Amino acid sequence: MDHFEKLIDTERVDRTKYHDDHLNPVRAQLKGIKDGLVKEKKTRITNEKQIVSDIDNECNKMHQEIDDERRSRKKRLGDLDDMLTQDTDLTNKFLNNFEDNATNTADGFLDHLENELSNRLGHQDKVLGNMS
Repeated sequence: MDHFEKLIDTERVDRTKYHDDHLNPVRAQLKGIKDGLVKEKKTRITNEKQIVSDIDNECNKMHQEIDDERRSRKKRLGDLDDMLTQDTDLTNKFLNNFEDNATNTADGFLDHLENELSNRLGHQDKVLGNMS
């Protein structure tokens, strides 16, 4: 019996060795594939995090540029409004001065014209008075 048990043990060892010899390359290949997948997964996660970070940075940069543009436009519009207000004030001042000068000149002209007509009519009255 001892002999059969020894043969069974030898058969078990031989079969284990045979299967290990045939399965170890497959196990190594599976381990390599698994390690590659784990490495690829880590690389993808790292790359995705980098992409998300880059997108976030670009988004923040775009928002900053939009805010800067908004402030710049607001300032330029304020400057334009100030310039237009100043220009309008100067135009109004010019027009008021022009109106005042034109009114004064016209009043002076009418006064001179009235005096001239009064002098002429007075002279005509005098001439007519002398004739009668």
